[in-house]
Amino acid sequence: MSSKTDKFRFKAFIPNIVVGEAYVISQNLAPYPKYWISDKEITSEIVRFKQAIQNSKEQLSRIKEKMCKFQGDEQFEILESHSMLLQDETLITHTIQELTSQKINAEWALEKTLNELKLVFSDMGEEYFQERKNDIEYVGRRILQNLQGSAEFNLSNLENDKKYILVINDLSPADVASPRE
Repeated sequence: MSSKTDKFRFKAFIPNIVVGEAYVISQNLAPYPKYWISDKEITSEIVRFKQAIQNSKEQLSRIKEKMCKFQGDEQFEILESHSMLLQDETLITHTIQELTSQKINAEWALEKTLNELKLVFSDMGEEYFQERKNDIEYVGRRILQNLQGSAEFNLSNLENDKKYILVINDLSPADVASPRE
């Protein structure tokens, strides 16, 4: 995953405060293009979308392999739900239908599909469904990053001999378990 990062140095002047280098991770994707496509571009956009899905599946598979060795069942289950979402016919079929019927690029079609899915889960008050909304956001972000050709975010890029304070809006088990390349 590609993440914009900024490093800041802070010094603590109050006891019982953790001191470390703040590592700020922005999960906002770079603005992606939204454009209409011609009839002859539809097939290549579908192929590009399916390739992004496949890349996302392979990335999660590598992360799950690592997670099996070091983490508990709860985190593995979250990754498993992400993998299942990547195989969800509604997500895939609806995105392809949007792309084909609206003649829009894959990123735009995916965004429209994700917004509709998140809206469905937002309307459900139960915590379980709110968590599924978070899963949809994570999976959507991963697919969009693959569509954009962005590198994976990887905590293993941090230097081992330093202390860090990680500043991030939402940290998935996949973010923590990203394998060292």
